[in-house]
Amino acid sequence: MKIGLMMKSDGSYEGLAQGLANRGHDVVAFRRSSPFSAKDYLDLAIFMRDAPGYDIIHNTMGYVPLLFSSFIATPILTTIDGCLTEDELTVYKTASQRCFFVATESAWVIPELKFLFILERGGDILDPYIKAYERVGKETATEDHRPWGYYRVLSDMDDHKVKRITVWPGRRLSLQSHTRRAEHWIIVSGHARVKLNEKDIDLQQHESVNIPRGAVHRIQNIGGTPLVFIEVQQGEYFGEDDITRLEDDFGRV
Repeated sequence: MKIGLMMKSDGSYEGLAQGLANRGHDVVAFRRSSPFSAKDYLDLAIFMRDAPGYDIIHNTMGYVPLLFSSFIATPILTTIDGCLTEDELTVYKTASQRCFFVATESAWVIPELKFLFILERGGDILDPYIKAYERVGKETATEDHRPWGYYRVLSDMDDHKVKRITVWPGRRLSLQSHTRRAEHWIIVSGHARVKLNEKDIDLQQHESVNIPRGAVHRIQNIGGTPLVFIEVQQGEYFGEDDITRLEDDFGRV
């Protein structure tokens, strides 16, 4: 498991980082002191940009990382170890649905949030956290993460397949074609540029395009926010191996 571990610079979670590494987990640590400087916010944004490469992000730094939670698909487990201000509580309550929480005392449990357990002070923290990571992984396993974003399968039947696809700003899928299915794309939010054979088509919210079987196509997020669209596949086969890639930004074939 690849874990992005966000820690304060006081060394309080260094033991957890070492223990996870000793168990064979790939731990990428982000350490900062409080309060955050402008440079710290920039570094945090860069760390979050790489979030699709992690299985989970474990946040022990308070509310600031949760400000980014709506812009990433990687689940975040946050440890709450103190009383929150009203403003901080607002951030916690409006965090992404892919955010989970642990408290170091029962007094810090917030009923509206998805708490996994209360950490016993002075006890073992490695095994409880590993179990929490695994639980979060199971609860969020319906999504398939790719270098350009991620997708969730909404329906998979003999005669059709439906996906909800999210593409990060500036990213694009491979230039590809399919021999056994046609597709219909409906933009939910964001700004897309679709290449369909020799044409470039710009689409916004509520607009759509048909991708005939065999057509060369690609979609790109040309906006500053995540692009979300619904893909309806119809044909005789919907497997991921019915993809002929002609170009790919990430070296896939």
